[in-house]
Amino acid sequence: MSQMFSRITLALIIALQMTVWAGENLSINELASSGASVAFQENDNVPINQLPSPVTAAIKNRFPKSELLWAEKDWEDGNLRYEVKVRSKGQVYDVDVTPSGKILKIERDDS
Repeated sequence: MSQMFSRITLALIIALQMTVWAGENLSINELASSGASVAFQENDNVPINQLPSPVTAAIKNRFPKSELLWAEKDWEDGNLRYEVKVRSKGQVYDVDVTPSGKILKIERDDS
């Protein structure tokens, strides 16, 4: 039993080291209840012109005459969402939007 646990632990350590060596920017998202597997979350940048039209429509509806600065795809609790940085009337906002165009969160970016 302890030998099997050691092999699983060693396999996880090797997998994590290979990820680091590959230069990927991955973070641990969650651990399975058994502790034997690890799930990773990776944020993906999305070109503004490739955002789903409901996402851009929702943002343009909420922030008329705004500029979309950048976007990334993100998974939260197993659900896809887009995080979009928006400039409107001299202020910058972080807006989280579902693929169907529902705005989940708006935060002013004061940095």
